[in-house]
Amino acid sequence: VSKLSFRAPALDAAKPLPIYRGQDMPDLNDCVYVNRAVPRMPTGMEKKEESEHHLQRAISAQQVMVIPVPEAESKVNYYNRLYKGEFKQPKQFIRVHYIWVLELLVIFMLFILFFYLFQTYYNKHVLIL
Repeated sequence: VSKLSFRAPALDAAKPLPIYRGQDMPDLNDCVYVNRAVPRMPTGMEKKEESEHHLQRAISAQQVMVIPVPEAESKVNYYNRLYKGEFKQPKQFIRVHYIWVLELLVIFMLFILFFYLFQTYYNKHVLIL
């Protein structure tokens, strides 16, 4: 005996999902007479596994799943007090102070000079045995 059951179509990530509020949902009595039954597909499990309690609970929870949507307010009294609207987009997000660059350049040049002097002194004064 083939039992008819509802099988939801696969979700397409490219299509947006509709979002409904509780008051916008139609009454269930209006939707009862829609015949969308399809032949039950095999799950690939054994009969004993299909009748397990936790699997049946997961399947039934999936059928009544509701995605909660928070209420959005368009007129918030304290919004203008918190966000004054005086924001100006900066020309650049990372500011480089050239004095720091010059200091780093001087330190780098001193290091190179020290390294050069050390090498020349080492080459002249080291005795080869």
